[in-house]
Amino acid sequence: MGKLFNLSTESSDVSPPNPNPEKKSTLKVEFYGAYAIMEIMYFGCTTFNGRKLLLLKDRKYRKSLDPHLLGDGHPVIARFEPTEEGWKLARLCAKELTNE
Repeated sequence: MGKLFNLSTESSDVSPPNPNPEKKSTLKVEFYGAYAIMEIMYFGCTTFNGRKLLLLKDRKYRKSLDPHLLGDGHPVIARFEPTEEGWKLARLCAKELTNE
């Protein structure tokens, strides 16, 4: 059965907090050429229990890292669900980018 979506224009009392880019802990990192895949725990974030799986266009360490796709100059180029399937997809993307 398909998912049901509420298309109401009324505001909700519950909204997930935006991740604070400085309140984080790196759970896992893998490197592919110039690219990095990082699983990060953002404290206080409720979606996926605060876990974000990011593909970055470089291998630089950052004290602060916004997980959103912000465009030119921002290191995050893709996000995936923080699951085994998400890791597989992130690895495929990173390997393909490395082979360009």
